[in-house]
Amino acid sequence: MPTPRRLLAAAAEGGRVYAFGGCGSACFEPPLHTSTFEETRVEVYDPATDSWGAKNPMPTILFGAAAAASGKGKIYTLGGFLSGNVVQEYDPMADSWTLRRPMPTPRYGLAAVALDGKIYAIGGNGPSSAVEVYDPATDSWSRRAPMPTARVFLAAAEAGGKIYALGGSPDCCGNSRTDAVEVYDPATDRWATAAHLPVALQLSAAAGANGRIYTFGGFIPGSGAQGSTFEYTPLLGTWVERAAMPTPRDQAPAVLVDQTVFVLGGSVDCHCRALGGIGGYTLPGAHLADLEIKLTPPDPVNACQPVTYHIAVTNNGPDAASGALVKDLFPSELREITWTCSRHSAGAHCTLSSGGFTDRVADRVDLPAGGSVTYDVSAKLDPAATGVVIDTATVAPPDGVTDPVPDNNSKTVSRAIASCGIIAITKTADRPTATPTFDLGFTIEVTNRALTEIPIALTDDLTAGGLTGTSWCQDAGCPSFVPADRIDTVTSVPAGGSATFRVVGTVPCSATQITNTACATGPDRIPLCASSSVPVAPDTADLEIQLGAPAAATAGGTPARFQLEVVNNGPCVARQVALSATLPGSVVMPAHAASPRGGVSPAPNCLVPRCTASVSDAKPKGTVLTCFVGRLVVKACASIDIDVGVPCDYPPGPAPSSATVTSPTPDPAQNMNSPDRTQDGTTRIDVQADYSIKKTADRQVAQVGSSITYTIVVTNGGPSCPPGIPVRDAFPAELFGVLWCQVPGCSPLNSGDLAAVLGLQPQQSETFLASATISLAPPGSRLCNTATVSPSPGVDPRLDNNSAAACISVPPPVPTGCSNCPIPTLSPVALALLAFLLSALGVALLRR
Repeated sequence: MPTPRRLLAAAAEGGRVYAFGGCGSACFEPPLHTSTFEETRVEVYDPATDSWGAKNPMPTILFGAAAAASGKGKIYTLGGFLSGNVVQEYDPMADSWTLRRPMPTPRYGLAAVALDGKIYAIGGNGPSSAVEVYDPATDSWSRRAPMPTARVFLAAAEAGGKIYALGGSPDCCGNSRTDAVEVYDPATDRWATAAHLPVALQLSAAAGANGRIYTFGGFIPGSGAQGSTFEYTPLLGTWVERAAMPTPRDQAPAVLVDQTVFVLGGSVDCHCRALGGIGGYTLPGAHLADLEIKLTPPDPVNACQPVTYHIAVTNNGPDAASGALVKDLFPSELREITWTCSRHSAGAHCTLSSGGFTDRVADRVDLPAGGSVTYDVSAKLDPAATGVVIDTATVAPPDGVTDPVPDNNSKTVSRAIASCGIIAITKTADRPTATPTFDLGFTIEVTNRALTEIPIALTDDLTAGGLTGTSWCQDAGCPSFVPADRIDTVTSVPAGGSATFRVVGTVPCSATQITNTACATGPDRIPLCASSSVPVAPDTADLEIQLGAPAAATAGGTPARFQLEVVNNGPCVARQVALSATLPGSVVMPAHAASPRGGVSPAPNCLVPRCTASVSDAKPKGTVLTCFVGRLVVKACASIDIDVGVPCDYPPGPAPSSATVTSPTPDPAQNMNSPDRTQDGTTRIDVQADYSIKKTADRQVAQVGSSITYTIVVTNGGPSCPPGIPVRDAFPAELFGVLWCQVPGCSPLNSGDLAAVLGLQPQQSETFLASATISLAPPGSRLCNTATVSPSPGVDPRLDNNSAAACISVPPPVPTGCSNCPIPTLSPVALALLAFLLSALGVALLRR
């Protein structure tokens, strides 16, 4: 390398090795810097020509950083002693640098690994356990699960889609070392431990290739730089020592190009001495492939049936195995053997697609990692064979490939030979899956293999497998079935002929599988049995729910009564039945068990569910009723009456309600456009509020110039409490200085005609006071005015009390000079209003 340096970063792109930054002399934290020439230096090595060249220097001083190639033609440098969290992107084609989004955690002495287009930054000073992932495509960072062992000056490499963190120093300043090896799985974001390093080391050089991890050199505090090379095989979890480096070194990165690992620069003896050499380590040529073979012959085997089985060969990786040898010398008890290799995964294939030999398989196969081939074997058993049949199949790796798990390269299977006898029996079901409450049928066929007609006894406990209501028939007598719990009959079967029996029964709701066995016995008194098992589909129950809602309810009035009912129409028991209903109003009170409704015929006693209520989020708010029924048998019901109090301020109009029934038992009608499980309804909410108004004057006769006080009382007689009820009173023009207010407090004080909007609770009243002075009234006149309260149309059931009038008579003026002239007086309310006006006037004058 033209420029000796240590603590440099390196990465490979386009078959070339790029070296970034580093120190040519002592360099730690400032001010220990004697030269910055090396720290921005970029040099490229071409293995094809064994030559170096210089590139555009970095814009940032860099040492103690990490570098990785993204696989998209760009290289990224991360962190460093002085650069902290700086991320730089280098484009080798353009020989240009671009700053990218900084790393979230500033650090040096970290490791970086590129995997699946992303770059993982691991560990660093602190010591740090941080794991952060950079996505070049979006220029963004994200955090991942932290490394279990926090450390600095560690190495990292990838194998098998996982990242291995190797060695390092668990203290802040690199004064210690660890042999920890921890493996990170990006797919699950989890860490696990792996086999420890053979020697505890601070590491900077590691590479992953061919499913293995390689480490080079390192540093042991107190001992200096190391030169060992170690190889780790994750599949085996073992470390082995390989050829040592010619020159011990640490603070040197490792870069993989093809099958060569290049270790660049670094230091030896002392951290202050930099190296300029580049070493190339050629990876071992042997590959690893875990080959596995399996045999699946029938159990047992007999001459009455074809013998068919499979030989499956799989390569569990990590490397491909081309030319693996598959062998199987078939047992001597087999006859008329044929075999084919017609099933294989992508990239895998056999040399022979069908048997060139009839007594063996001897074939070469190509298996990529994860690939497999399958040989299908068909044969017949020698009728004279007895005891057991033993078969052994083997697979051997090709030259240059080592199998790390040889125990699964051979498979031996032993199968008992079943006597075929002179009779045969089969039993088959008429469908692959049974349905509860439906019929299930079986066909039993008994065959005579003898040369003469023989009697064959057939027995079958029809109800043993769970069927109910069973019956059976034989041959020409079918389909005239005879009800019976079992078959126990003897029939004569001609030579080479057979007898057929049919069985039918009902599948109960509780069954999960129906298994039935029939046994035939010939003259040799050796029974031969045949069984058939049929899985049963889950129970079903058609749950029907009804929500009876009142046609109308009055807000604040008598509670509205809803009726909630669910019926199980069958065919099976419904489990864990629960009801829920969303109802208008704020108070829910289960009243009592209701009488069953509808056309369903429920059990005599309808269950009363246990219910709880809660406020719903619906607008306007209603109540959610949750009821638990539990087990509901066929034709049974659960029913309850619910009294719902609609609040007095509930808005008028249609109020939706709904009810739902749930159960883990499947409902056959649920997906058939049936409203069985959910029902919606609408209740009309009426608003009624008997608003009344009263009006009185403090006197009925008053002279011109006298003060008059009116008292106006508005009352809501209920039951509803609608908001926004207008109250109006237009005073006569003969009244001067009209002032009015609401009590208590009589504030604010308003002038002119009375105009207010009320919203009263039931039986609540509101009082208004109004004061004025009589002026310009002709003698002998009568001053009348009317106060009104005006609920919306249809709200108030009484309209005769929505207005009230008060009249004042104005007598002729009293003659002047009289000795008994009346003295004008002010009412208490008028005095209060006058005092309020004078006080307000005084405050205004003081402010001026």
